Amino acid sequence: MQLEAVSPTEFAEAVVPGDVVLSPAERAALGCQAINQLEAYILQLPQTEYPLTHKFIPKNGALDSGMYVRECVLPADTVFITEIHRTEHPFVISKGSARVWSLDTGWVMMAAPHTGITKPGTRRVISTIEETVWTTFHAINETNVDKIKGAIILPHIIVGKPNLGFESVLKLLT
Repeated sequence: MQLEAVSPTEFAEAVVPGDVVLSPAERAALGCQAINQLEAYILQLPQTEYPLTHKFIPKNGALDSGMYVRECVLPADTVFITEIHRTEHPFVISKGSARVWSLDTGWVMMAAPHTGITKPGTRRVISTIEETVWTTFHAINETNVDKIKGAIILPHIIVGKPNLGFESVLKLLT
């Protein structure tokens, strides 16, 4: 399953008639809606299991806070939709390659070795090309994964089923 390379502007133009002018806020809302529709569609498909490792570095004299390290091993040829990130934090791709879409960047190719920064409010669509190891690092004084998730992820709700007539979103899947 692969996704076509489209910019946020092209994506918005694909789902809105050409004579409608969108503000940046409207374009962002449309992008969020499209990701939610894609997520609802993907959740109806068989789900892929992937290894996830949690590591904790406790607060000590050298660090102002502890560190939570989350490593995901994403299988090749798979589409993932991330959570909505609450905090700014670094990430590393230490193995593999993927096409990655966010509202800020549109589609970009990322391949190991790659280091980046996730900004608050970021949500990504990741289409792996080969097995990809994606690791995030979070400064936090907590070791309970559920509490950590509440601190670093913004909640969102998927309501109902995808609008399967929403052809522009489904065209992203080839």
